[in-house]
Amino acid sequence: MKAVRCKFCPQLLLTPESRARGYGPVCGRKRGLIPPATPRHTTATTPVTAVTTPAVHPNQIAIPIQPVIPTEAPMSTSTEPPTPTRDLPQIAIHCPTCWAAPGELCTSHGGTRTRRHDVHQSRTSAWNRRTTTKEN
Repeated sequence: MKAVRCKFCPQLLLTPESRARGYGPVCGRKRGLIPPATPRHTTATTPVTAVTTPAVHPNQIAIPIQPVIPTEAPMSTSTEPPTPTRDLPQIAIHCPTCWAAPGELCTSHGGTRTRRHDVHQSRTSAWNRRTTTKEN
């Protein structure tokens, strides 16, 4: 058996189909000479319906041969999302670490990420100083 190389690349052609064509499947798909492969897992083009047997006794219930798969409902969150003004009262003052303005969340990593669940310790300390001095 003579070694045959692809017309488009130096790859050796191993299958009889490729040798007859003169090029391999990769080069053929790249150039549109071979249609793309069909995926193994394709969705059904027609809706799935239940199929029942025609002869069912009156006291029996027809059982579908092909089950109907229910669609998934989107997940719902039972808890309400956290609100920074309710959960973090410290944001009422500016942050001395990241210089976040009053009402804004603190940032980390040079201002690229928002700290959604906590504030800097210096902001909490400033908040504690402010609240204790107002009460006295």
